Amino acid sequence: MPQLNPIFFLNQLSVSFLVLFLLVILLSKIFLPNLHLLQLIRVFITKLSK
Repeated sequence: MPQLNPIFFLNQLSVSFLVLFLLVILLSKIFLPNLHLLQLIRVFITKLSK
């Protein structure tokens, strides 16, 4: 059925944008602060050892 093709592509596009948006939110709220904290802990430990 050719009339379903645009609906499929629109659905796929919207799902991909939603996944991309959620991935950016997840990365910015969870992973980046943890990486920053890890880097701060590394700097603190190296300053303590000197």
